Amino acid sequence: MSLVIGRQGYFGIAIESVAGTPENNPVVFLPFTDNSLEVVAEKLSDISSRASRVLNHDSVEGRKWTEGDISMYLDSINSGYLFKLAMGSEVKTQVSVSPAVDNHQFIITASGNSPLTATGWLYRGSGVSVKRTSRLAVNSLDVEITNDDMATMTASFIGSESDNVNAPSLLTTSGTVYSWANANVKFGSDVNDAKNQTATKLTNFQFSLNNNLEPIFRSGSSSLDNLFTKNCEVTGEYTLFFENDVHLDYYRNNTKRTMIVTLTGANLGGQFETLEIIFERIVLEDKSIETGQDSLFAITGTFRAINDIVGQIMVVNLSNGKTTVY
Repeated sequence: MSLVIGRQGYFGIAIESVAGTPENNPVVFLPFTDNSLEVVAEKLSDISSRASRVLNHDSVEGRKWTEGDISMYLDSINSGYLFKLAMGSEVKTQVSVSPAVDNHQFIITASGNSPLTATGWLYRGSGVSVKRTSRLAVNSLDVEITNDDMATMTASFIGSESDNVNAPSLLTTSGTVYSWANANVKFGSDVNDAKNQTATKLTNFQFSLNNNLEPIFRSGSSSLDNLFTKNCEVTGEYTLFFENDVHLDYYRNNTKRTMIVTLTGANLGGQFETLEIIFERIVLEDKSIETGQDSLFAITGTFRAINDIVGQIMVVNLSNGKTTVY
């Protein structure tokens, strides 16, 4: 038996044409930093009284599904697969013919379009079967950009029970990995105003997109039947040194602002890779102020994306050399 370590495993995905119908082959193998995807098979215990002190007499098959997290560095290519799955839509437009650069726009609309589903292939050693899972959907997507590490994204998946398949052919797709040094954050009264403002220097930023998925099980099978999409919400927080009252006043006065986070990647020959995350309307729901005697004064604002006068609560523009849709 040949033992392997975790970094020798792989996770491949393909976005499904029909939700719940497995795709034949992966289109990408995500370069994950953590992978906790697991099959869950519940057992229903028979604990009926049988004139005995023994509690458990038998078990029967209960619900079966797959769940877990895939974490990876935020990069200029592969991140698009998770953004599209979580946000549910993509519009591709050509930015440049030479060099070939396209923009991939992912949107959460006012109506809250549903997330998409994917088929996943999971390998964890030569003696273990490759597990293929259909109807994998992103329950939540978390992005974090700190000033002491790579920018990261984590997708929490829920999906159907897996089956065993032959190992697919491996292929590698690499992208520029983003860090805090690549990021600029701007605030404004609307999108156009924010883009024209001077960047605000933050020390930390993170957000979470929550699709609030509910697994549905129905009579006739112990396996997952469907996923119900409930409330869609986007929340996050950012931290900056406390140099003025601006962000404290945002909190005190219930001021709605546009926030744009832009990360710049490689120069493709006159056109740069970019990742732009637009929160068209945010409100600071809470704040905390660092007041330790050995610390610099800093303020952390906890925000929520809202839809009060605009049509989209969040937009992601990913410009890169990928000329086909995700």
